[in-house]
Parts: sequence; structure tokens; C-alpha cells
Amino acid sequence: DDAIVILLRACLRLGAAPDAPWSVSVIPVDDCAATLASEVLATTPGAAFDATPREAKGDLVEWSRVVGWLPRGSVEVVDYDDWKVRADKAAVAGDAYCAKLSLVLAGLDEEHRAEDRRRLRGEGAGGAWGVVDDAWGARFCAALSDTMAPARGAFAPLSPARVASASSLVSLAASAAAPLRRAGASRDALGSMVKQTARGVKTVSVRAAQGAKSAAAGAK
Repeated sequence: DDAIVILLRACLRLGAAPDAPWSVSVIPVDDCAATLASEVLATTPGAAFDATPREAKGDLVEWSRVVGWLPRGSVEVVDYDDWKVRADKAAVAGDAYCAKLSLVLAGLDEEHRAEDRRRLRGEGAGGAWGVVDDAWGARFCAALSDTMAPARGAFAPLSPARVASASSLVSLAASAAAPLRRAGASRDALGSMVKQTARGVKTVSVRAAQGAKSAAAGAK
């Protein structure tokens, strides 16, 4: 995944985005393809190819604007250090998106801070590789949200529909607690998991009673 995609998906998973002095370079893929195609088609047949590398960057977008592209109500903006602690805990607990983020965050933080300094100097604009508007950004982030894998481990709500008996509830609780124990989770984290299981027990009991009532009615 692209580093920006990893970052945004981690924010969606955490329900939080950092308040950070960042700017990011974003190029819509259609604009990138159109620019490359125009360069190729504009080249004179037989012209020498110099293989000189050229930087391809989109206009710089302030991070707070990027956060605004995320689905409404999906994240809260929090202090950067607090957000990083949340992300680290999620990675330890086994969340795949936050685990990927932990591999690239140091570099991303450094790069995005440098890009923000460029933006404040008036650099990183001009639209050579296309200009991102807010409508495009909102569509992009909505697609990210819609294609995310279900949460697992400490970030997954327990599903009452999959619980059929008291014994399966015990197994489910043990399975959910295992990664937390391995990660040295606090009693509060384990207590939260137990509360989720308790809610599952209550829901199952109600559904079981409703099912029994329906069955009895059908037998009459």
C-alpha cells in the first residue's frame, strides 16, 4: 500500500487522526497517467532518451484538509503524541493497519513536516501533476473506508450472532483475551473485553428466548 493509504486507514481504524504540522503530496492517478501520456506523445520520434530522473509530486495539501476528506464523524483530531500511543498499542494488539503504520511512521512524520515547511515557504504548488480538489479527496477516503478489512483482536466488537452456547462464549472470551495477554495488556483492556463478552451473553439470551418463543408458537 501507498504510505498515505496506510496512514489514513490507520486513522480510520483508530477513530482518530493526529494534530500534526504536516503537508502531503497527492497526485490523482488519472492526472498522473495523463501527464505521462502527454510527455510520451510529445517526444519527437527518434529523440535521444537521457534517462534523467525527474521528481513527480502533486501540489502540497495541508494535513488538516486531508483529515477533512475522511467520512464525517469517522475520526476525532487528537494530540500527536496521544495518537501515536494509540497506534502503537493497536499494532501490539495485532491490528494489521497499525502494524504497517509502525513500520513507516517515523519516515512519514519527518517527510510530512519537511513538506509542510515547503508549503509555508510557498513551494509545492503549480498544478504540474494535477490539482486535488475536496470532492476528489472525499471520494478517495470513502473508498478507503469501504474497502477496509474488518477489525480483529482488541479492536473487533464481539459478534453475538456467532455465539450459540455458554461454552462457546468461554472459548470466545479466551480467544479474544489471548492477544491482549501476550501484549501485556492492562487490566482495563482485559476488563473492556469482558464487558463486550457480557453484552454478547445478554444479546444471545434475548435472542434465544425470542427463538424459543417463535418455535413454540409454530408448534401449536
